[in-house]
Amino acid sequence: MRVGERTHERDLKRIDDQQHLRDARLVRLRDDLVELMEILILLRRYTWLAQWDNPADVIEKDGVRSEARGRLGPLEARLVLDEDGQQLSRLVTAMARDVEHYESMVRTQSQLVQQHAPAEAILSYGQKADEQWKGIQSGIEEIADKARAVVQALAKPLPGD
Repeated sequence: MRVGERTHERDLKRIDDQQHLRDARLVRLRDDLVELMEILILLRRYTWLAQWDNPADVIEKDGVRSEARGRLGPLEARLVLDEDGQQLSRLVTAMARDVEHYESMVRTQSQLVQQHAPAEAILSYGQKADEQWKGIQSGIEEIADKARAVVQALAKPLPGD
């Protein structure tokens, strides 16, 4: 076999190996990113329920929170094994903390109302809570966009495909 043929065969083998690794990563991450998107939907649902602090929504809100928390731990364990997954895991974990902070803000505002705090204090705190809510909603979209970008980048053909 000539040197040029061996080099060509090695190049084909290298490209084939890269394609298999990329395809396996895509399959693994695609399932995890679907799970991530489902958790983001749960977090969004939770913020909608927390927004009004309605006692009738407590059971549903607790169920949504429990499901999101229960699914987040195993997902983090899987995502930590991938460079892009690590970044997404950090973002969704921070988002979950932001959601919990938002719920605390809603409760505090409700307490201010019950304590007949000055209207300015109630409105000011309400504006801060509203800003937190908007930040959560846009943050969820940003995380979803990043997850989509990871899948799109992995779905692109490698040179030689």
